[in-house]
Amino acid sequence: MKKLLFVFLFISSIWAGNIKTDNTIFGIEGGSFKLSDNSSTDRCIGVKLGYYFYEQNPYLLSNRLYFTGSRILKNDASLYMGEINLDWLFNNLDYLKPFVGVNVDYLYDNDTNSNSTAAYGFNAGIIIYLGSFIELEGGAKTYRPLSNSNLYPNNFKKIYGSINFSF
Repeated sequence: MKKLLFVFLFISSIWAGNIKTDNTIFGIEGGSFKLSDNSSTDRCIGVKLGYYFYEQNPYLLSNRLYFTGSRILKNDASLYMGEINLDWLFNNLDYLKPFVGVNVDYLYDNDTNSNSTAAYGFNAGIIIYLGSFIELEGGAKTYRPLSNSNLYPNNFKKIYGSINFSF
């Protein structure tokens, strides 16, 4: 897992060397988790910090790299998650941008200290720009843990919304 994370960060840092314009983002995120098909839906809240960058390409895609730290509000456990996300935004409209991306995650159970695992996944969503500095984001993420755990099933999903501020 450490090798995968290192490769992900290395590739992202190479892309970041070609920055033409950038914006740092800070956001507050809320959503719902579905840990398995027969489990109840759990809520989560988190913060994100990252930046947008544009690299010349024939498809006019811009990129976004950000970190999200979340707490999953589950009745019987204290679950925390850290994510590194890399998104590709389609620059077809100024006020509305769909995106797709990949994420690398680490899930941690604070109560038992033994139920922790790494995961990876994919995400898709849409960003609505409300002005130069404020945007609304909505999307869905899927996760696949790298190791089996009683707490984390083979696949789980997250539907989220966030408000982001760029500066």
